[in-house]
Amino acid sequence: MLHTPKYLEVLDLSENPISKFPPTLQQVHKLTSLYLNNTDFENLTAHK
Repeated sequence: MLHTPKYLEVLDLSENPISKFPPTLQQVHKLTSLYLNNTDFENLTAHK
């Protein structure tokens, strides 16, 4: 389970076996940088 702070600005999920975004990431409105190097994501689409 991922608990995301309301004011999180940078999140590095690199080197993790993650392939889907946790629903809690929808609550992170201040996020400016997201790092996903070497993860299991296959297809990423823009979300506004």
